[in-house]
Amino acid sequence: MSFEETFFVSLVILVLGNAVFWLQRYKRCSSDKILVVYGKTREGMAFRCVHRGAAFVWPVIQDFGWLDLTPLEVDLGEREVSADEKGRVKIKSMFVVAISKQLGSMENAAKRLLGLSRDSICDLTLEIAEESMNSFVREMDLGKIKVEPNSFADGFAEQLQRALLEIGLEVIDLNVENIEVILPEASPVIEDFPEGESIHPPAKDEPVSEEEPTEPEGGSPYSTHQLT
Repeated sequence: MSFEETFFVSLVILVLGNAVFWLQRYKRCSSDKILVVYGKTREGMAFRCVHRGAAFVWPVIQDFGWLDLTPLEVDLGEREVSADEKGRVKIKSMFVVAISKQLGSMENAAKRLLGLSRDSICDLTLEIAEESMNSFVREMDLGKIKVEPNSFADGFAEQLQRALLEIGLEVIDLNVENIEVILPEASPVIEDFPEGESIHPPAKDEPVSEEEPTEPEGGSPYSTHQLT
């Protein structure tokens, strides 16, 4: 092979190699993923998120990663939440979340979730959900939860949504399978009489009232248990 032929072949290999290298830095994003470009970006931010588009990733000064938009099912199981002296609530629920495609939320996901496995994201989501549930139950009237369980599901969904958007996740579906409210029983009512005053049974000659004491339904007349 002559010098001219060798030079021409080397030039073609060099040009094609460079073309392949630069083409590989052009990344297209499918509909089920978010492309995260990080490093030195023209917007001056640490991350740039692309959904259903494409971006060129500069070598050396930039790199990239992917966020999976596949929904994630999180099972809270049955949880018992204590509301101090107000009682307890047993809740069985599960919910479905996914990485949000809203501007701002995608950047939160890039900061908090990029590089994490689905199991790690599930564990983080479960931790946030437990904290949100405990906080919401303590703030809510347990009597209202008992009478209107749907109000709990709606309110909890809103609070959970706000908490998860801070890490870039949104609630797609929340299923509260069962809510059981356990309220404390009220203490028996004891009536105080004036000091020194005694209560005597009626004398034999005194007429006895024909009105008989009625027993409260479901228990002794001396039981004064009341659900609050």
